[in-house]
Amino acid sequence: MNDPCSLCNLVFQCWACIGGPDRSTYVCNLEQNRTSLSDRLEKLKALRNDVERKVDKAERSGMTRTDQVDHWLQRVQEKEGEAQKILDQCSQRIAKDCHCLGDYCPKNCCTSYKLGKQVALLLPNVGELINEGNDFKSSEVAYRRMTQPGEEVPLPATIKGMDLMLEKVRSCIRENQAAGTIGLYGTGGVGKTTLLKKINNEFLVKTADNSDFDAVIWAVVSKELNTAQIRKQIGDQLGITRKEDANQVAEATDIFRLLNRQKKFLLLLDDVWERVDLEEIGIPHPSTVTESNNKSKVIFTTRSEKVCGEMEAKKIFKVECLRDDEAWNLFEEKVGEDTLNCDPDIRQLHAITVLQKSPAKFSGMEEKVFSRLKYSYDALADDKVKSCFLYCSLFPEDYDIEIEGLIKYWIGEGFIKGNEEMREAMNEGYDIIETLKRACLLEPGGNDNYIDIRKYVKMHDVIRDMALWIVNDYGRNDKKQHLVVRYEELMDKLIFKRQGANRIFMLPPRPPYNNSERDAEQQQIQDEVVVPPDEDYPNLIPIATFLVAFGPREEFPTSLFRSTKSLRVLDLSGVSFGKVEFPTEIVELAELEYLNLSFTNIKELPYELGNLRKLRYLNLYRTRDLHVVSVEGILKLLDLQYLNLFHSKFRDWEMEGRSRLMEVFEALKHLTDFGVTISSDTCLQSWSNSYKLQKYTTGLCLENYKANSFRITTTTLEDMFLEKLEFYKCEKLRDISWRMETKKWSALRPERLLLHIVHLPKLEIIELPHMCLQNIQYIYINNCMVLEELTWLRHTHKLEELRLLNLPRLKRIINVEEMLIPFSNLKSIWLYHLPALEDIYPGALPLPCLKEIRLKECPKLKKLPFDSNTAKNDTLMRIEGSKEWWE
Repeated sequence: MNDPCSLCNLVFQCWACIGGPDRSTYVCNLEQNRTSLSDRLEKLKALRNDVERKVDKAERSGMTRTDQVDHWLQRVQEKEGEAQKILDQCSQRIAKDCHCLGDYCPKNCCTSYKLGKQVALLLPNVGELINEGNDFKSSEVAYRRMTQPGEEVPLPATIKGMDLMLEKVRSCIRENQAAGTIGLYGTGGVGKTTLLKKINNEFLVKTADNSDFDAVIWAVVSKELNTAQIRKQIGDQLGITRKEDANQVAEATDIFRLLNRQKKFLLLLDDVWERVDLEEIGIPHPSTVTESNNKSKVIFTTRSEKVCGEMEAKKIFKVECLRDDEAWNLFEEKVGEDTLNCDPDIRQLHAITVLQKSPAKFSGMEEKVFSRLKYSYDALADDKVKSCFLYCSLFPEDYDIEIEGLIKYWIGEGFIKGNEEMREAMNEGYDIIETLKRACLLEPGGNDNYIDIRKYVKMHDVIRDMALWIVNDYGRNDKKQHLVVRYEELMDKLIFKRQGANRIFMLPPRPPYNNSERDAEQQQIQDEVVVPPDEDYPNLIPIATFLVAFGPREEFPTSLFRSTKSLRVLDLSGVSFGKVEFPTEIVELAELEYLNLSFTNIKELPYELGNLRKLRYLNLYRTRDLHVVSVEGILKLLDLQYLNLFHSKFRDWEMEGRSRLMEVFEALKHLTDFGVTISSDTCLQSWSNSYKLQKYTTGLCLENYKANSFRITTTTLEDMFLEKLEFYKCEKLRDISWRMETKKWSALRPERLLLHIVHLPKLEIIELPHMCLQNIQYIYINNCMVLEELTWLRHTHKLEELRLLNLPRLKRIINVEEMLIPFSNLKSIWLYHLPALEDIYPGALPLPCLKEIRLKECPKLKKLPFDSNTAKNDTLMRIEGSKEWWE
């Protein structure tokens, strides 16, 4: 038998003659080459680890790896994977392959040939990478890029009204080390981005002098949050990545490593719509950086105050619109003197007229203003909040909208629905108000004459115009859905046919002119206002909402409602109906859900009112002529949730010696907000003994009460939501004593209890539950002739407004000095006609919230409870007194 080895050699020699000597060695030297490749691969891996450590060290010092080393590392990574895969295949082939001719010849020569060839070709490639890597031991693997500490951004040619805000932010950046994160919020287009650009450019210049920050970084966030894109912007500016490479994005660890070594950095984030996770981007949070880095700042702009909270801003600035004079100066600069001087009336008439009558048609308004402002509207949580916002555009320009009344309109319109109780819907309404304020779509109303501006909101004119643009189908509908008209314009046939409004807000007639001839003309116009026959006004039918802002002297033409059968919300508060007992047209409005007749002169509430089966809200507050109420008619309003007869003349709830108050609550299962005026002891006891009456009474007025004392004990104050408590014209009443057996007290948010004590000439003692006193925010006491002191006021820790008038025997307001300083929330004090008053408080009071104190005819009051610590927050705006008192 022949030698197997000789046979194998003979085979390979033949193969070599056919394919050449190199091919035969692929199989013969497979195992030897595999061992060589494995050794070289281990060397390459070790060399790669050495180079990477050197690169990491350089990058931590702010350097950038060279293109050469970056390319080498990429090639190493590719060859490592390729080589390891082939080595694994070789190991499997050698271990598992069967051999012929003993153990000398592989059974599958073709496969061994292919593997051998791949191994043989990889050996020189790996060797070449090793040689290149050895060169990096003595050469640089990274370099320091000559990067700028930031980049200047372009600014508008004309900037107005920024100086004061810029100075405030500048001061905060440099002096307030605790404010590591600063938020700038305001409505769209108000100038937030311009302000941020000014900050960028100013501190960029300072950086060149090494005065403020080592790096100033600008990044635009935008509505669609993309952290990778933010890292790209930051990495490009820090020199971590290359701007020309759009696909190269800096890793968060790279940004963190570099910024954490900087002594100070200023990061400016523009147009933030939601919380940006600084850690995910790689930004060392200013509140957690090292001691050498504790002056770094993050400043961002946003349209929402809520985002400022989400970003944990330590200091928040609201960027306001330009003042009127600043806006006019900007307008003059943009238009130019030649244009303004071409017509003497243009300054006062033309531009103002165009903007007020049809702002959406003014050139560029839709594209450049409304479409941008609409982003804030689009960002609102849901359609409910959006509907509530758009509803605010129904009110006139610069109109102070009472918050509580606005929420009740929303409820009447069906935007908000409490599941069980009216207060649930009210609470939701307050949440929506805060949401719209944080989004800068509503702003605080009132002015310096309002002590508590929290009660009002208003819409900026441009925001209102944008809302009207949306209401009118983004300007595509020429008919105004929300219409504001004057009384004398109401019956103009053209208005309704042209406008087709479904919500109307009616203003009172224009005030009389000084010219008597014009006065006569104006009066004639008002006298001629009449309602034509129904068929002449078919377009009145779609009207769903009718709100009236009337004074006390105008008489309203109620015959209008014969043509408005679809009305859902009707507010006639404050109007006069002349000699009419009750406008009967109202009881025909079968769709009505909201009816406000407060402050009107109605004299009777008829049984037919029960026809309004959908009515949920009925307000008869301060109807001082209302003396007859059909309780049977009210009992038919089965969906009624709100009934307010507080301070109404009607207070006769007795029938055959029993109170009918409980009858009302037993019949009206949904009634959860009740204001009532009572005068008899029978009704008072019925109220004090009823859990349900106490729980759902939000306003209680005791008027013409004939007893000498008011004494009740309640046990359910933990479920009581009383907002108004009034004692009025109780001429025999000597003491008010209200005791409670439980210690809990709740109140409708905002917690605000108003206490009125008016014309109680014999009143000497006032005792109210301690927890009740703690919730009082407003006190008005007038014409109490024998009252000598009010020491119980020391427990009114939430008191904000105090009105004391015509108290001839009052000597001291609080006559004992307290360990717990009173009046810590007091904003306003009125002291009128207090001839015996000698002292407000035995010592000085800090009064940190005080805005005003008004004095009139208090001759014995020689000093105020002030010292150097009083009103240190610079809140005090007014101390008003007669010339004699000052002297």
